Amino acid sequence: MKIKRCVLLVLGANLIQWFCLPGTAISSPQFNRTLPPALAQMLSHSVYTAPSTSNKTYVTVYFKIPNDMLLFTHTDTMYTAKAEVTVALETSKGEVAESRIIQKEVQTKEFVDTNSKQLAAEDKAVFLVEPGRYKLIINLLDLSTRKPVTISETLTAPSFHTKTLACSEIRFFNKTKNRLPEESDFPVLPAARGPEDSLIWTQFYLYTREPSSPHKVIYSIINVQGKNLYQDSLTFIPGTEIKSMYYSIGQALDIGKYFISVSIANKNQSVYQKNEFFIKGKGQTALLDNPRLFIKALKYIADKNDYKKISEAPLQEQQDLLAAFWKERDPNPGTEINELENEFYRRVNYVNINFSQHREKADGWQTDMGRVYIIYGPPTEIERMDTPRSATQISRYEIWYYRNIGKKFIFVDRYGSQHFILVSEE
Repeated sequence: MKIKRCVLLVLGANLIQWFCLPGTAISSPQFNRTLPPALAQMLSHSVYTAPSTSNKTYVTVYFKIPNDMLLFTHTDTMYTAKAEVTVALETSKGEVAESRIIQKEVQTKEFVDTNSKQLAAEDKAVFLVEPGRYKLIINLLDLSTRKPVTISETLTAPSFHTKTLACSEIRFFNKTKNRLPEESDFPVLPAARGPEDSLIWTQFYLYTREPSSPHKVIYSIINVQGKNLYQDSLTFIPGTEIKSMYYSIGQALDIGKYFISVSIANKNQSVYQKNEFFIKGKGQTALLDNPRLFIKALKYIADKNDYKKISEAPLQEQQDLLAAFWKERDPNPGTEINELENEFYRRVNYVNINFSQHREKADGWQTDMGRVYIIYGPPTEIERMDTPRSATQISRYEIWYYRNIGKKFIFVDRYGSQHFILVSEE
């Protein structure tokens, strides 16, 4: 039987806080405004389209199933979990254009691995379809619990052959020994380079109607402020209508989020493609857009002296102070991953995606909902209600219950603008 656990931790001077370690039974609720349920968020996936030698388009769906999503059973010296993944593409008429059923079996000798969010079973489904819009459906069925998790989204299979010059999306691959990445390799999901990696590969397909003409490609690495940090260029003759292009990112970069942009031009036309990637620190599994932003959110869990010392330090010193701060609070010092640090980063990422107020120019961590979520995590239950203010205005209420610690928070959006403020805490 798989055991779930939470640890009660004290952060700062008087702040009592529940932080759940990998395998927690507390799940994130469904926030109707943005994201699907927490389990669906854990099922990470990526869609990649590429040209083919026919008029059709390749659609490759990559997915990863963290061990923590599955129920493991113990037999002899092995823990085993089994799952069935169905990947399907539906047309606008609701008809199934293509589908694949993939059986997965995960085994480990260590119980701790069964609760891991980092260890994951990975696979892909490849389709060759007519260009157009489709609905992607991924259904994960745990064969022990028989409980399904389904995610869906719309996607477009572009028509490469109707263009004179085009390129596919950019993929990222880990460093490969003595060779370039191959189509059979699994890309990095999400795209991130860790401290143990000397480089990360990028790859995309170029499609051109002029394979005998010179083409120029410009690679640029850009930070979140839009500053161009590095740039490389290459002039070449493709020699074939479809050419696989590679570029390695090995430059020294600080922790944070970056973009790789690719611009390709021949004498008649140019195309542009861009994708994001992250640089991670040692033991870090959460992805940080802007480390300084996360330092600001640290005010909710650090005491005033620690927060002042870290927030006012120079950038390089900040990283050292942060490392020391989290090392003191590592619930499992014997492991490489600091679960508490990563849970904090995950929560800040979550609230910035879900609760940012663009009209008020407030990041999610600055809102009342963001603050409560960062401190207490996902509520065990959410109650929603609407109250008419006038013929044209509605006030919305959300009540967050934390049954495990006996707390309740009431938020109100007085004018239906998605700007929720905290009006009661019990």
